[in-house]
Amino acid sequence: MRKTGETARTLSSDARGLGGMRGGIPPQMVKKKEESRPRSVIIFVPQGDRMSFKGSLSKSFVLVLALAGAARADVVTLTNGGKIEGEVVREDKDEVEVKLPSGSTVIPRSRVEKIEKKPSPEQEYNARRDKLAANDAQGRVDLARFVIDKHLPQVRVPILAIEAFRIDPSCKDAIDLLVKLDHHFETDAWLPPERWYPIHDFVRRESKWVTPEEVAKIEADAALERLRKAATDIESAIARLTDRVALLSDESALQATITNMKKELNALEAKETGANADLDARETDLRAATSSRIAATRDRQAIEAQAPRDPKQQADYNARVANARQAEQNAQLVERNATGNRDAAVAAVKAIAERKARASSRLDDARGMLENAKAEAEKAKAALAKAESDLQKGRDAIAAAEDGSARARDALVERKVKDEKAAMFRADALAKWQREHPASENK
Repeated sequence: MRKTGETARTLSSDARGLGGMRGGIPPQMVKKKEESRPRSVIIFVPQGDRMSFKGSLSKSFVLVLALAGAARADVVTLTNGGKIEGEVVREDKDEVEVKLPSGSTVIPRSRVEKIEKKPSPEQEYNARRDKLAANDAQGRVDLARFVIDKHLPQVRVPILAIEAFRIDPSCKDAIDLLVKLDHHFETDAWLPPERWYPIHDFVRRESKWVTPEEVAKIEADAALERLRKAATDIESAIARLTDRVALLSDESALQATITNMKKELNALEAKETGANADLDARETDLRAATSSRIAATRDRQAIEAQAPRDPKQQADYNARVANARQAEQNAQLVERNATGNRDAAVAAVKAIAERKARASSRLDDARGMLENAKAEAEKAKAALAKAESDLQKGRDAIAAAEDGSARARDALVERKVKDEKAAMFRADALAKWQREHPASENK
């Protein structure tokens, strides 16, 4: 028998009775996932064998059949050496029906070599439970571990462990099992977590039992973190607004642009005046050329109307007509040139007018941009002032939150000290109870 003091010391190592599993099977008491999977049985069925299947099993050369932990594990050995594990629910001279998690399979009796019937984990549990002696503490601990290993109803585990403790209060295995199940010894009884924690002011939070002080500390730290993040965001916004205010407040670039645009517009106006003067001159030239062309045409027509009757005068007449026609052609050429010059002057005036209109529009846009920039600068300054005010408020809130977090931390430390003292008290109470209640006789 182990010393009761050693057992009691194992309970005082944690302020909440060593913690452990909260509401389920402790991780250290459960096999790894891949180890706890149902066993698989590979059945080799030769081609030509005729087997009927019920449920979701498919007809294939290799069948993988999973066996659930709680079902009976009968083993049917086939004549070809293959094995099927499941619950034999029917057998006669012609066939054998085996119930599996995925359905049932019916095997021709001629293909069955032998059948080994085994008890299910539930049946084995009941048999072992019935055989337990009234004072067998270790047997109850072993049976509790069997329940865990076979995934039977877990409510049986603490019942068996408490029975073992009642038989032998110094049974370390029973105590360890109860501690891992998050049970606590108090007022001469082992209380489950769902009873013990609420009466000691613990609350449920995200599947764990925590103290109100822990909740307050978590919430205070979360609030402080949110405030710090908000302050960081405001500082970033202030930096951006400061740059924007500086950019919008710098009017020198826009003013220089407006000045250059004004100079360009003045130069275009001067060019427009010169182009109009040139156009007037070209129109005067065109009118003069047109008058000359008209006069030349009249002279030619007049000479042509004076055709001589005397053949001797015909040669002189022809010469005069040729000269008149040449003079008319020359006048027409001058008129065409004057028309081209006038049209070029008109195009020049039009082009300058279009450039002047575009320059004037750009100037108006620049002036509008300057006014908008001034308005935006005022808005940015107002936003900057508000952001700076918000930052100050945020810093004040952070300071208050830091004080709150410090108070919550102090309260949590006090609670942990209190819980540690309570755990030591419970350990002492358990040791005393163990001394006063020795193990059952005739074990």
